[in-house]
Amino acid sequence: MEEIKKAIQAGKPASEVHNRLKVDLGKRLGFATLFRPSGIPSFLGLALINYDHFGTDSETAYNTGHNAAIQYALRTDSDLAVAYAMNAFADHFLHDHFSSGHLRVPRRQLHGSTLNVADACSKLMHDEDSCIGLKVSNQNGDSWTAYGDSRLFDDVSKRHREIFIKAQQASVDEIFQAWRYKIVPPTFKAWKYAPTIESALSPHQPLAPLFVMSTGEDKKPVLLRRRNVSDRKTKDYISDWTYTGTVIKCRWSGRWNYPMSLDE
Repeated sequence: MEEIKKAIQAGKPASEVHNRLKVDLGKRLGFATLFRPSGIPSFLGLALINYDHFGTDSETAYNTGHNAAIQYALRTDSDLAVAYAMNAFADHFLHDHFSSGHLRVPRRQLHGSTLNVADACSKLMHDEDSCIGLKVSNQNGDSWTAYGDSRLFDDVSKRHREIFIKAQQASVDEIFQAWRYKIVPPTFKAWKYAPTIESALSPHQPLAPLFVMSTGEDKKPVLLRRRNVSDRKTKDYISDWTYTGTVIKCRWSGRWNYPMSLDE
């Protein structure tokens, strides 16, 4: 955080520092958790099954964790600090729901291939959506451009950050209300502020999704890929593609080097 603060004070994008640091941090966490007991995934192992951080799965994860924190806070012997800690875990999934790279990626479909190249494809789309951003709206009627991982403290994310903070405060307030006054909210207010998945999936997005779910002639779901991976504006898709070929095309294109742009 200190390096990020220094970057902000110097007028530099915080995302540049974050993108540099997260590579080293990921390696350290991966090595530190590599020899966990059998049945307990390493940091990298968890990244391969992180469906609960994407789309409607992140909604389910937050609702479950937030409700558990509320139920604990309602107890007469509850500790507010513990309730906040429980909710902090749930809030991670709420935070993911604000990240543009977590809204429309078909994460469950992009998984399970040899050498984890399908998961690599999901990261390519995640990184692209996160960096370039998506036009979104929420239940309150707010419309803005949401950005993703690394970009929260960039200047372009000012509006996004303001709405994000309101959602976070609403989540914390419900824990306090449950602990102090034993009040259970009929609905979770944070979702009034969070971007809707429907808005992220809008066909009018300037950024054409790298992958989209469609229906084949046999009425079965089919995963399509952008024909020209380097062309981020044209919504032209193909069904005849491979995970490995896609990773190679994207990496060799140079278009996934940070910072990314919509235009070629």
